[in-house]
Amino acid sequence: MKSSKYISILCVGSLLSLASCTDGFESDNKINGSFDDTVKEYDFQKYTTNFETIQKGIYFNYDWGEGTTWPWQTFQNLNHDMFSGYFHDFASKFSDKNTVYALEAGWTASAWNYTYNYIFPVAHKSTLITQDEAKYKHFYGATLILKVEAMHRITDTYGPIVYS
Repeated sequence: MKSSKYISILCVGSLLSLASCTDGFESDNKINGSFDDTVKEYDFQKYTTNFETIQKGIYFNYDWGEGTTWPWQTFQNLNHDMFSGYFHDFASKFSDKNTVYALEAGWTASAWNYTYNYIFPVAHKSTLITQDEAKYKHFYGATLILKVEAMHRITDTYGPIVYS
């Protein structure tokens, strides 16, 4: 009885040690069908993938992946629209805020923060990818146009901005 117990433990141990050895860790860890750099070269996706984020930054309605677009409200309605007079809320709780040009720091800073933290880095990344390759200069030009379009709204709010 004791010998069969030891033999079964030895068999299970050897089976586990043999099953745990592999030679192809790289192929096991590779996700087939992933969107890696070689796939991004097809259809120029390496150069155009960033355009979607920059375009969403022009009229800032980015979703953040959480199903909420509340930053758009502070970015657009409570900052730009309220300060310029396109939007006005007659509720008394807003009487000491942007509607009477007493700027609310959280509302006023949101346009700057979201643009410089989320949109401008993507535009800069797109610029770095496209500016040095001569045959893809048209993507570089499109990046610059989108960057100017996204940043001109910040200039309308804050005046001259850090751009380069």
